[in-house]
Amino acid sequence: MYTFIKLGGSVITDKSGQEAADLPVITRLAAELAAARAARPGLPIILGHGSGSFGHHYAARYGVHKGLAPDAVSEADAQRFYAGFAITASAALRLNRIVVDALLAAGAPALTLQPSASLWASGGRIVAWDTDHIGRALGRGLVPVVYGDVAFDSDQGTAIISTEALLAHLVEATALRPTRVILVGEDAVYTADPRIDPTAERVPLITAANLAAVLHGAAGSHAVDVTGGMRSKLELMWRLVQRIPTLEIRLIGPEDLIEGKPLAGVSGRHRSLVEDAIREYELPLPDWVIGDVGTTIYQVHAEEWLHWSEWEQEVSADWRGLTANNLRPLFTDLESLHLQEESKQNRYKLSYYVPLQTDIRALQREMSRRLNMASMAASLIYSVDEAASMGLLDVLPALATKLHAVEFLMQHQGFDYTNTFFAGDSGNDLPVLASAVPSVLVANADSDVIEQAKSQALQQGTMAALYLAQGGFLGMNGNYSAGILEGVSHFFPFTRCWM
Repeated sequence: MYTFIKLGGSVITDKSGQEAADLPVITRLAAELAAARAARPGLPIILGHGSGSFGHHYAARYGVHKGLAPDAVSEADAQRFYAGFAITASAALRLNRIVVDALLAAGAPALTLQPSASLWASGGRIVAWDTDHIGRALGRGLVPVVYGDVAFDSDQGTAIISTEALLAHLVEATALRPTRVILVGEDAVYTADPRIDPTAERVPLITAANLAAVLHGAAGSHAVDVTGGMRSKLELMWRLVQRIPTLEIRLIGPEDLIEGKPLAGVSGRHRSLVEDAIREYELPLPDWVIGDVGTTIYQVHAEEWLHWSEWEQEVSADWRGLTANNLRPLFTDLESLHLQEESKQNRYKLSYYVPLQTDIRALQREMSRRLNMASMAASLIYSVDEAASMGLLDVLPALATKLHAVEFLMQHQGFDYTNTFFAGDSGNDLPVLASAVPSVLVANADSDVIEQAKSQALQQGTMAALYLAQGGFLGMNGNYSAGILEGVSHFFPFTRCWM
């Protein structure tokens, strides 16, 4: 059970040049892989990478991928050809050394396992590969690194074996079957070549229904690539999925590893106030917005906000088909509760103002008693509007908290605790701050919120996932966005070089 990650040659080199390694990209990717393993010690990964402008250039020059029949040329020609074979192998190994050294420098225990030393091909395909050492390396907590390489071939003398072909052999012919494959290369698959056709559209999911059209639109490599380019890679990956339907394969661009990850805005505010804040403070437009203290989720496309009905369906069962309006009569006699404006209410959010001098714990106990009597599964979320010096109390379905909304979004978008990060400062953030989701509590948070977050995290055994911004990072005070950056640096140390 492991993840196979392939770094495309076009990502880690400039394939239009010759032996042009992209050192900043390689360093960044190595740092991220090391950070992922630090967040999940023992995370099993096999890393593969292409040869880019190193191996492909020489393979094309000497025709290593085409092979050479023993009786087709003179002995002198054969010697020159096999010298090219050796030169190609050396170039591929030079790039591998750069990648592995970057991984080791970042703290990932990478181990090169040279394919050509243990692999045999026939007709350009792998027929035998001793992978025992790969299994041993995984079992000892190492990161085995393989790469596109040359191979001796019984039919044609020589061959080039791509990283995807190595992966296919692991899946189809060994016990080392991955559960997930991540191909880091092009940022997406398109209906046509987007460099040529401006009408090309991104393909979010490849299925049997659209496979033929996707393959028709798939382009080859835009530089020297003796392994067939994008179309051949898609055909091979589809074959693997057909063989193992549970195999998850993702094609992502290099920026998707961190910079391209979806941004979700999580707020206690309703949509119009979130939009006002985005405009006023010139914030980046998020891909998703969890609003109204977790009772609404929107998917944001440019200026279009799509209400996510799946989330309402998820939480509606808690109130047995009733809405917030139906719950109001339960609390009409509680003098410390004052209904907020109608614009701040919604179908599954009943919101009150509460004077700061109120015994909030006693009030919550009484409200919980009444909700239990009515067989309502609900959460009571209290926070303070410091600017207005007023308490805020929200009655929500039990599942409709920020935490459950974040986890629901994580589940549906394929994220986990290793690549999710949350930042908060108020009482309605406590469910997330005290959870297993890596979170930062910024330094400007109220002292009571800080103490509650620490207490709840200790009780739940999640203190390792909670970071309290201290200030001092890059000379900043740890408040607001400075605290967020400090938290990002804490959980993802490799990002410090970007700040």
